Amino acid sequence: MPSFVCCNCNCLQKFKFRDLRYLDKEMFLCSSDCLFEQITRRGFVNAALPGCICKVNLGRASERYSPLLDKFFRSSYEQYFAETAYHRGLEFLYEELGFVLPSGAQYVPDFYFPWYSVFVEVKGAWRIGAKKKVKEFREAFPTLPLLVAHWRMKGDFY
Repeated sequence: MPSFVCCNCNCLQKFKFRDLRYLDKEMFLCSSDCLFEQITRRGFVNAALPGCICKVNLGRASERYSPLLDKFFRSSYEQYFAETAYHRGLEFLYEELGFVLPSGAQYVPDFYFPWYSVFVEVKGAWRIGAKKKVKEFREAFPTLPLLVAHWRMKGDFY
């Protein structure tokens, strides 16, 4: 059974082979606590945003409505993540900043935490091309932290 070490707390997590396709192997985080600790750690503060960033309007995300935040989200997982961030006192932008990648593709991370200059991608299942975009983003913008909240954390947000 393959295992990964959390890049925050160094704990070891074991996974079934069928679950490997859902994980971010480059920067594995084991729980929402480790994820939010990575967001707020001092090393991420004041990272400069590149000039190729663009403000985007993807239209209204119509899947899930959060009365707490008075906002629509594309999935229940994104909604729960946003509500957890709100309860932790963290300000964020949802799908408002995008990047043009070297391949010409556009990439819009789900969340941006402006006080910490950290982007977060919330992933239940990786769709075709999603891992490629995340990898290309990390290669093109190595100074911008991009964290992935993977599906195994989902229970942490209910």
